[in-house]
Amino acid sequence: MGQFCTAVLGPLWQTFVSSFKVYHLSIIQASENADNVGYDSDGSERSLESFEIQLFELWTTIVGNSMLAKVIAGNIKELAYYTISFQQITEEQVQNWSRDANQYVADEDDVTYSCRVSGSLLLEEIVTAYEDYGIDAILEASQVCFRESRELKQAGSADWWRLHEASLFALGSLSEHLCEAQDSGYNVRDLLEQMVTDIVGTGVHQYPFLHARAFSVVAKFSSLISKGICEQYLCNAAHAIASDVPPPVKVGACRALAELLPESNQSSMPNNIMGILSSLVDLLRQASDETLHLVLETLQSAIKSGGEQSTSIEPVISPIILDVWAQHIADPFISIDAVEVLEAIKNAPGCLEPLVSRILPTIGTILSKSKIQPDGLVAGSLDLLTMILKNAPAAVVKAVFDTCFTSTIQIVLESDDHGEMQNATECLAAFISGGRQELLVWGGEQGSTLKMLLSAASR
Repeated sequence: MGQFCTAVLGPLWQTFVSSFKVYHLSIIQASENADNVGYDSDGSERSLESFEIQLFELWTTIVGNSMLAKVIAGNIKELAYYTISFQQITEEQVQNWSRDANQYVADEDDVTYSCRVSGSLLLEEIVTAYEDYGIDAILEASQVCFRESRELKQAGSADWWRLHEASLFALGSLSEHLCEAQDSGYNVRDLLEQMVTDIVGTGVHQYPFLHARAFSVVAKFSSLISKGICEQYLCNAAHAIASDVPPPVKVGACRALAELLPESNQSSMPNNIMGILSSLVDLLRQASDETLHLVLETLQSAIKSGGEQSTSIEPVISPIILDVWAQHIADPFISIDAVEVLEAIKNAPGCLEPLVSRILPTIGTILSKSKIQPDGLVAGSLDLLTMILKNAPAAVVKAVFDTCFTSTIQIVLESDDHGEMQNATECLAAFISGGRQELLVWGGEQGSTLKMLLSAASR
């Protein structure tokens, strides 16, 4: 083992440390053109970025090996420091994410091939392998990086924000571990609060990714951070989605609203919920793909948090959400998001009856002419109908029954589409659950409803 450490770990560490200087200049700052991408005989990418990712994978393997982890235990703080330094946003990412908010959301949500993601995996492995010692090392490394970013700022560096953002990104990727660590006596709260309050007052147009990260981190650590700071960021998020700020900031603001609104007091909400909903509806009209999913998720949280203020939202939001649902019926993720927003509207005070009145005529027509509808529309309509029926009062169930029950039975009996049959069966179950015994006399002719149900069951 001693020979291995001398022959491999020493040179590996030197390579890791020395390559950061090159990576910082050529990739993070893009001040030197040193990352010419090539490909080997197997088609794998050969570049400085891919080389650093392979180094991260190697370090992750070493940390995950119990024998080797003991050997490098004395250098874990330095390893965490360089890992966070490597996680700085690169100039290429700045350009790509500034042009395309969808790409920014996608890269934030997905496990992409990058130093940021590989670094997070290594930090996760450090916590797993070293537990409290690993958490202490990462917190100390984050504090050092934060301090260095402040020194760079005071020195007039234009890139000071990158190290600050990377520190927040690293901590955010370990939010579950760090929330537990706070309960174990670690003072995670003070470090986080210092890092996010230090951003307040900096230019949102100059440092959009730093502000976006702060929103995201406050959302992830809302259980730790003081109520005062959370409320400040809630107000800032509400202002951001209504303002002319860079798209990444609006992305971060949506994340903050989605997490902070359910935890806030109605009395402390900025202005009123209608202002937030109005801004989100405006964003919805501009959104697509990944950002559409995020805005729908945020809308759902805002509606659920509206309380009595939500009464007037149905005529404003329902038509737009129904349009989104119809346009994206073939996309299960977006259509499900839209149905969940409609469910939040349904459950808002005073919104159920007007929502049902709006939906029923269109859904009734779709189901009665099911054989000529585009793919997915019938199954989606049945799913929407099932949501409406769930926990609905008898009067609503009766109204839906009068319009859609017979068509739903016909779909079960005649459709060859598995999705339509499954959703129609679930819809019938919702009818029975909501209508109970009264359902059997709603069909007009005595026994007709029972006969239809038995016919459907026999299929």
